[in-house]
Parts: sequence; C-alpha cells; structure tokens
Amino acid sequence: MDNRATTNKASKNQPIPPRTEEVAKAVLDAAFKVHTALGPGLMGSVYETCLIHKAQLLTYLKLASVRLGLLINFNVVHLRDGIARLVN
Repeated sequence: MDNRATTNKASKNQPIPPRTEEVAKAVLDAAFKVHTALGPGLMGSVYETCLIHKAQLLTYLKLASVRLGLLINFNVVHLRDGIARLVN
C-alpha cells in the first residue's frame, strides 16, 4: 500500500492542526470584512467566479493532501449562513 495513503487515512482521525485553524480563522475574518463592505446583491456572475463548489473543493483537498477547506458564499444576508467548512 502507498505510504502516503496510509498516512492520509491515519491523519483523518486527528484534530485539525492549530496553524490550519489559525489560517481558516484569518480567511473567515477577511470574508466577513469583505461581506460587510460589499454586502450581498452583486450580480450572480461576480459571486460565481469567486465560489468553489463542494465537489471541486474536496478534490483539491484530496490532491493537495490538505484536510480543511472553506467554501464561502457572499450572496447571503448573514455571511455565517454562507460558510461551509469541509474536512477531508
């Protein structure tokens, strides 16, 4: 069996590393600032170019051997309703 595959399976049971959590928090803080400044209501095509869909994000996480990803939909009244945290 591929050593990387064994390591990847074992790491799925481990907590997300603190540094990864810090980066995720920084990304979300920035997203809240952007959403507060711009708000919802821009043309759909603007948001469409900014969004990564779940399946696509999960593929990127797997290929990069990264466990945590964030999907952020800015086209919501309350940004907290537009956040999806995906763990691979």
